Amino acid sequence: MLGRRDLPGVLTELTAEIERRNDEQASAGGWTGYLIIQGLHRARDLRPDPGRGFGLGDEDKAHPPEQFSTILREGPEVGVHTLVWCDTFLNLDRTLESRALHEFGQRVAGSLSQDDSMRVFDDAAAARIDRPHRLIKFDEDQVGVLEKFRPYRIPATTWLEYTAETLRKRAG
Repeated sequence: MLGRRDLPGVLTELTAEIERRNDEQASAGGWTGYLIIQGLHRARDLRPDPGRGFGLGDEDKAHPPEQFSTILREGPEVGVHTLVWCDTFLNLDRTLESRALHEFGQRVAGSLSQDDSMRVFDDAAAARIDRPHRLIKFDEDQVGVLEKFRPYRIPATTWLEYTAETLRKRAG
């Protein structure tokens, strides 16, 4: 597992690999890999720089936000897939360009405002979540279908009672 400071180097390597596979018109015939970012909100290097391109002198050099967009857009076709978790929609919006969100073929979210739900799912379904511990799943292969589900189940009362009793015995 790599840290946040390793991200620019990883993005450079993955972007180069994707470009190589595209140049060779290779499919995922080699390895299939995953870029997993747990805590996108902490990956400040991926946030777009509004001042980029105004005389900074390194316009030819690819920057992490551009590389990340390339990986999202072109990676799956050649076997490089991306999984991302972010703590809030606001932080997701700060990090991803608006069109980059739609590069994710599958999206899962909990309760959102109506506007945010429309941006994520093109539907207000996440604004209508009326019970705790529920999520909405979108899969681009199932057009028009949004699945509501619980990501885990609440343990049975008997298990909770057994566990509580075991802990009481250890403490006592």
